[in-house]
Amino acid sequence: MAISKQEKTTGTRAAEATAGATPKPDRPEVETVNGAATLEEASVSPLKKRELIDGVAAETGLKRREVRAVTEAVLSVMGGALADGRSLNLEPLGKLRVAKSTDNEGSRVLTCKLRRKTPAPAEE
Repeated sequence: MAISKQEKTTGTRAAEATAGATPKPDRPEVETVNGAATLEEASVSPLKKRELIDGVAAETGLKRREVRAVTEAVLSVMGGALADGRSLNLEPLGKLRVAKSTDNEGSRVLTCKLRRKTPAPAEE
C-alpha cells in the first residue's frame, strides 16, 4: 500500500496501525543499582584496588601482601587484553568486550559492554 503525502504528514495511517497495539515503553528496561538507572544516580562509590585486595584477602584467608601481588598481575593481564581489543569471558563476572576505543591526549578511553547471566528463578 502506498502512503500519500497527506498521510505521511498527518500520520493517520500510523495512528490507525497503532490504535489497537499495546504501547511500547519510551526507554528500554535498564538494570538498576539501588533503584537508580546509572552509577552516578545511585551514588555508589567505585570499587578501589585496596578494597578489592582486602576483600580477596578476607575471602581466601591469604596475607594482603600475597593477594596484592596476584591482584596487580591479574589487573595487568586484563588491562593488556582489553587494550589489545580482546574480550574477556570471566565467570561469574561475565563477558566483557570493548565496544568503542578513542585516543585522547595521553590516554585511551575504552567503552566496554558487560554481559552477565541472569540468575535462574528460585523454585518454590
